[in-house]
Amino acid sequence: MKQALRTMVDSKNIDKFLSYLQKTVKSDKYKNKMTEFELDQSHPSPEKLYDFALGLLNEDEEKKITAHNAKCNQCEKEVIRIIQMEIESDEELLEWADKRPLDTRIKRWASQLWQPLWTGKVMTAASELPEQKNVFFLNDANIQINCSWNSKSIDHSAYLLISWSADIETPCQLSAKFVDVATKKLFSELYLGCLPPMVGEITFSNDTLGFDPTKEQWAISIILEEK
Repeated sequence: MKQALRTMVDSKNIDKFLSYLQKTVKSDKYKNKMTEFELDQSHPSPEKLYDFALGLLNEDEEKKITAHNAKCNQCEKEVIRIIQMEIESDEELLEWADKRPLDTRIKRWASQLWQPLWTGKVMTAASELPEQKNVFFLNDANIQINCSWNSKSIDHSAYLLISWSADIETPCQLSAKFVDVATKKLFSELYLGCLPPMVGEITFSNDTLGFDPTKEQWAISIILEEK
């Protein structure tokens, strides 16, 4: 290359020109441009980002996109936008479904399905995965459900811990329905407790649940029934 350049540039300026090129490729501006170019060539597809935001990818794919997003502000913002859009969509559906007065619906009311983020992954007290929370809204009432889960160990089987806090005047029974996200198959429908009291918690083993919460993609629906 040097010889070719010598035929294009006179000998007095060739060394200066080569020195300029070397400084350019070492500059932060050049490196930043190359990083932007590499990211442009390797952005995850919109479908992959959507599945990543909802915790639907396998571990290897999730690690790749996590590493990419650490360098790519554009994709990181897109993931945040997807999560916000899903939250707003769920709230709109619940508001639309809860137009009738509570006393005309309480005989048996079932919420929309909610899939906590990172279902099918191990969640422990030391994990970076936070406890998952969702509020199920009725016209004049609401129930907050908190979920955390852990895998099988020497001391216990895989389990799911559910706690709740309710703001509702009508006495009723509280149950939960668990569904396979992929097949829509019903795993189980389990009794949680009575309202009042308005707070409580219960732990289910994987045997009782009919699935392992650290391995299956699952969703939950809350059911209220008059006593």
